[in-house]
Amino acid sequence: MNTPLHKGRNLSSAQKYENTIMSLHCDPSPQEIASNNRAKRISQLYAEWSEANPGHSKESGMLKYSQICEAKRQ
Repeated sequence: MNTPLHKGRNLSSAQKYENTIMSLHCDPSPQEIASNNRAKRISQLYAEWSEANPGHSKESGMLKYSQICEAKRQ
C-alpha cells in the first residue's frame, strides 16, 4: 500500500480525499518494473545505434531493433 501524501490529525477534506485516491493506486509489480526497465534499455541501445548510423534504412533499423530485442530476451 502507498504511504499517504498528507499526515497529521487535522487534515482538510481535500487532503483526506487525496490520501484516499492515492491509497487506491497500486504499486507496480516486480514484473512491470522489469518490463519497463527492459523497454528503456532496448530503446537506449537502439537510439545509440541509430545515432551511430544516421543514414540507415528503415529495413536495417527494423532488423537491428529485432536483434536488440532478441539479445535482451536471453
